[in-house]
Amino acid sequence: MLTIKTFSFLSFILLILSACGPSKEEMAHHTETTSWSEMMKIHDEVMPKTSEIVSLYSELKKVNPQIIATNELRLEVQETIILLEDAEEAMFAWMNQLKNLKELRSQKTHEEVMIYLKQETQKIESIRNQMLTALERGYEINNQLAL
Repeated sequence: MLTIKTFSFLSFILLILSACGPSKEEMAHHTETTSWSEMMKIHDEVMPKTSEIVSLYSELKKVNPQIIATNELRLEVQETIILLEDAEEAMFAWMNQLKNLKELRSQKTHEEVMIYLKQETQKIESIRNQMLTALERGYEINNQLAL
Protein backbone atom coordinates (compact mmCIF):
# COMPACT_ATOMS: atom_id res chain seq x y z
CA MET A 1 0.00 0.00 0.00
CA LEU A 2 1.21 3.40 -0.91
CA THR A 3 1.83 5.74 1.89
CA ILE A 4 1.08 9.40 1.57
CA LYS A 5 4.80 10.10 1.57
CA THR A 6 5.46 7.66 -1.30
CA PHE A 7 2.46 8.92 -3.25
CA SER A 8 3.58 12.53 -2.81
CA PHE A 9 7.10 11.64 -3.91
CA LEU A 10 5.87 9.83 -7.05
CA SER A 11 3.49 12.67 -7.87
CA PHE A 12 6.35 15.14 -7.51
CA ILE A 13 8.57 13.07 -9.85
CA LEU A 14 5.80 12.84 -12.46
CA LEU A 15 5.24 16.58 -12.22
CA ILE A 16 8.95 17.27 -12.73
CA LEU A 17 9.18 14.86 -15.69
CA SER A 18 6.16 16.33 -17.42
CA ALA A 19 7.47 19.86 -16.94
CA CYS A 20 10.80 18.99 -18.57
CA GLY A 21 9.39 18.17 -22.02
CA PRO A 22 8.18 20.71 -24.54
CA SER A 23 4.54 21.69 -24.41
CA LYS A 24 2.16 20.98 -27.28
CA GLU A 25 2.23 24.67 -28.11
CA GLU A 26 6.04 24.70 -28.24
CA MET A 27 6.07 21.60 -30.43
CA ALA A 28 3.46 23.14 -32.77
CA HIS A 29 5.46 26.37 -32.89
CA HIS A 30 8.62 24.43 -33.78
CA THR A 31 6.84 22.44 -36.52
CA GLU A 32 5.38 25.60 -38.02
CA THR A 33 8.74 27.39 -37.93
CA THR A 34 10.45 24.43 -39.60
CA SER A 35 7.82 24.28 -42.37
CA TRP A 36 8.07 28.03 -42.90
CA SER A 37 11.86 27.81 -43.16
CA GLU A 38 11.69 24.97 -45.69
CA MET A 39 9.25 26.96 -47.81
CA MET A 40 11.39 30.09 -47.65
CA LYS A 41 14.50 28.09 -48.55
CA ILE A 42 12.86 27.34 -51.93
CA HIS A 43 11.99 31.01 -52.34
CA ASP A 44 15.52 32.09 -51.46
CA GLU A 45 16.95 29.62 -53.98
CA VAL A 46 15.06 31.08 -56.95
CA MET A 47 14.43 34.71 -56.01
CA PRO A 48 17.88 35.84 -57.22
CA LYS A 49 17.05 34.35 -60.63
CA THR A 50 14.47 37.07 -61.21
CA SER A 51 17.29 39.39 -62.27
CA GLU A 52 18.34 36.81 -64.90
CA ILE A 53 14.74 36.59 -66.07
CA VAL A 54 14.47 40.37 -66.39
CA SER A 55 17.77 40.51 -68.27
CA LEU A 56 16.77 37.81 -70.77
CA TYR A 57 13.33 39.32 -71.15
CA SER A 58 14.87 42.72 -71.94
CA GLU A 59 17.31 41.26 -74.46
CA LEU A 60 14.60 39.35 -76.30
CA LYS A 61 12.24 42.34 -76.32
CA LYS A 62 14.93 44.40 -78.05
CA VAL A 63 15.27 41.96 -80.93
CA ASN A 64 13.85 43.32 -84.16
CA PRO A 65 11.41 40.65 -85.40
CA GLN A 66 12.35 41.43 -89.01
CA ILE A 67 15.89 40.10 -88.54
CA ILE A 68 14.65 36.73 -87.28
CA ALA A 69 15.11 34.21 -90.08
CA THR A 70 11.87 32.21 -89.79
CA ASN A 71 8.31 32.74 -88.65
CA GLU A 72 8.70 29.70 -86.41
CA LEU A 73 11.66 31.24 -84.57
CA ARG A 74 9.86 34.58 -84.38
CA LEU A 75 6.93 32.82 -82.69
CA GLU A 76 9.28 31.00 -80.30
CA VAL A 77 10.85 34.31 -79.30
CA GLN A 78 7.43 35.78 -78.53
CA GLU A 79 6.38 32.70 -76.56
CA THR A 80 9.62 32.80 -74.59
CA ILE A 81 9.13 36.47 -73.76
CA ILE A 82 5.71 35.58 -72.37
CA LEU A 83 7.16 32.65 -70.37
CA LEU A 84 9.79 34.91 -68.81
CA GLU A 85 7.29 37.62 -67.99
CA ASP A 86 4.81 35.16 -66.49
CA ALA A 87 7.52 33.53 -64.35
CA GLU A 88 8.62 36.85 -62.87
CA GLU A 89 5.04 37.92 -62.25
CA ALA A 90 4.25 34.61 -60.56
CA MET A 91 7.07 35.09 -58.06
CA PHE A 92 6.02 38.60 -57.15
CA ALA A 93 2.34 37.69 -56.95
CA TRP A 94 3.20 34.82 -54.58
CA MET A 95 5.32 37.07 -52.38
CA ASN A 96 2.61 39.74 -52.23
CA GLN A 97 -0.10 37.34 -51.11
CA LEU A 98 2.03 35.37 -48.62
CA LYS A 99 0.97 35.85 -44.99
CA ASN A 100 3.72 36.03 -42.40
CA LEU A 101 3.94 33.34 -39.76
CA LYS A 102 3.11 35.62 -36.84
CA GLU A 103 -0.09 36.73 -38.57
CA LEU A 104 -1.02 33.13 -39.38
CA ARG A 105 -0.54 32.02 -35.78
CA SER A 106 -2.80 34.79 -34.53
CA GLN A 107 -5.60 33.90 -36.97
CA LYS A 108 -5.48 30.13 -37.40
CA THR A 109 -5.18 26.89 -35.49
CA HIS A 110 -1.99 24.86 -35.75
CA GLU A 111 -3.66 22.49 -38.21
CA GLU A 112 -4.82 25.39 -40.39
CA VAL A 113 -1.34 26.95 -40.32
CA MET A 114 0.20 23.66 -41.42
CA ILE A 115 -2.31 23.28 -44.27
CA TYR A 116 -1.58 26.85 -45.40
CA LEU A 117 2.18 26.28 -45.30
CA LYS A 118 1.85 23.05 -47.26
CA GLN A 119 -0.22 24.80 -49.93
CA GLU A 120 2.21 27.72 -50.15
CA THR A 121 5.17 25.34 -50.36
CA GLN A 122 3.50 23.61 -53.30
CA LYS A 123 2.91 26.99 -54.95
CA ILE A 124 6.52 28.15 -54.56
CA GLU A 125 7.78 24.78 -55.84
CA SER A 126 5.61 25.26 -58.93
CA ILE A 127 6.89 28.81 -59.36
CA ARG A 128 10.48 27.56 -59.01
CA ASN A 129 9.84 25.08 -61.82
CA GLN A 130 8.16 27.77 -63.91
CA MET A 131 11.11 30.14 -63.43
CA LEU A 132 13.75 27.52 -64.19
CA THR A 133 11.89 26.37 -67.30
CA ALA A 134 11.51 29.97 -68.52
CA LEU A 135 15.20 30.64 -67.94
CA GLU A 136 16.25 27.49 -69.75
CA ARG A 137 14.04 28.37 -72.69
CA GLY A 138 15.24 31.98 -72.64
CA TYR A 139 18.89 30.94 -72.83
CA GLU A 140 18.13 28.46 -75.63
CA ILE A 141 16.41 31.14 -77.72
CA ASN A 142 19.10 33.65 -76.87
CA ASN A 143 21.74 31.22 -78.15
CA GLN A 144 19.76 30.53 -81.32
CA LEU A 145 19.66 34.23 -82.01
CA ALA A 146 23.35 34.54 -81.06
CA LEU A 147 22.70 37.63 -78.92
